[in-house]
Amino acid sequence: KGSDLGTITHVMVDPSCSGSGIVSRLDNLLAVSDYTAKRKEQLANFQKKILCHALSFSNAQRVVYSTCSLFEEENEQVVEFVLQEMGHIWELHKALPNWKHRGLAKYEVGDSCIRASPTEDETNGFFVARFHRKQGVMQEPNAHEGDLVDTNTSTKEDSAVVLTGKKRKNTQKLPKCTKKQK
Repeated sequence: KGSDLGTITHVMVDPSCSGSGIVSRLDNLLAVSDYTAKRKEQLANFQKKILCHALSFSNAQRVVYSTCSLFEEENEQVVEFVLQEMGHIWELHKALPNWKHRGLAKYEVGDSCIRASPTEDETNGFFVARFHRKQGVMQEPNAHEGDLVDTNTSTKEDSAVVLTGKKRKNTQKLPKCTKKQK
């Protein structure tokens, strides 16, 4: 904790991940098929907590989430979960609009995200999502979910992804994104 955390407006989140997209390390690490569902779930839960924490900074306006993973559990699934939890404050904007390889189309957030593939892009594999705080909606410092201040006076439309609120299929214990703001 520090007294200057309230001045942070832009955050880059690059959490620990499987590293499944790092070409130079693939020969020395587990084969992609060797990553167990449990390990991917543990990583994804950690990533959700870290991303939720970054989105909880009271003055944050932009947050970029990036991994060097090829797994959807660490990428699109994390982004969809966080938007379902914090979509009242945050929305997803298209990252690098001219990048030809987008996120997986089976996810509502897919087209807004980017993926790089070692085989298709001749680079290490990575994933990027770009969150923007909704125009005119601020979470008061030390507020709880639902304690929103709407300062929006603009009617301008923006090209953002807002999830429709479909229910998550699994019922496992997941990190909460709606904790008290720091």
